[in-house]
Amino acid sequence: KIVSFNEIRNQQFQQTTTDEWEKHGSCSTQVFIGEQGIVDYFGAAVDLRQRWDFHKILNSAGILQSTDENPTFYSSEDILLPIEKAVGARAAIDCD
Repeated sequence: KIVSFNEIRNQQFQQTTTDEWEKHGSCSTQVFIGEQGIVDYFGAAVDLRQRWDFHKILNSAGILQSTDENPTFYSSEDILLPIEKAVGARAAIDCD
């Protein structure tokens, strides 16, 4: 069987979203409920990304991405305060 590029891209997209849901979204099943939950989760993520440039917000506050050559560590407060200031709402980090 010959597989089209679009089929391959669709399979890769489905695998990526499944992996990202399992890694990041599955802990939010109390908020994003049922079969529609995963769609709503990614919809919320896209909405947030379209509204605010979190990389820019954090970079402006001196929070820079860590690299192998220059590992950096920040407190959750260091990360949350510039985000809260930019979006005008309380932010939270929940790591299990």
